[in-house]
Amino acid sequence: MVATRHVLLDTSVLYPASDSPALAVSERDRQRARDIVASITDGTLPRARLLTSVQQEVFDHLHNEAGHTAVREMLEFPRQNPSVEFHTPSQDVVVAGRQIVYQRPDFEFADGQIAAYLNQLDLEHCVVYTVDSKFDNFPGITALPTPYNPYDDH
Repeated sequence: MVATRHVLLDTSVLYPASDSPALAVSERDRQRARDIVASITDGTLPRARLLTSVQQEVFDHLHNEAGHTAVREMLEFPRQNPSVEFHTPSQDVVVAGRQIVYQRPDFEFADGQIAAYLNQLDLEHCVVYTVDSKFDNFPGITALPTPYNPYDDH
């Protein structure tokens, strides 16, 4: 049986992948994020899912820190990256995500949505591309800060 390959993108990848110099992001995180996005776009990494709640969080951060021009540039992301699928979390995922945020003070709302969405899939192996360490010890989720394809070894 071939495992379903679910890979999600976190805000911490899309936000620093933006070209805006106004963002308070280390050059290391910016480069790692760009490498991940480029590898998804060119097919080196599996197709990725982006939750609409995560996309909204990216837009909010960009608007607050880099202005409307950065948001407009990110609006082009779906057209420029056909290897990214957009998913709207179900009501069950939203409720479960809230519960995760209550339990994990280091999680923002979008983080809870990612964890709940992946838990809902009930898979043995779920991956989140992130340059943030929040997901490092979350059960059932592999957090990857680099463009490594965990499915190449399986």
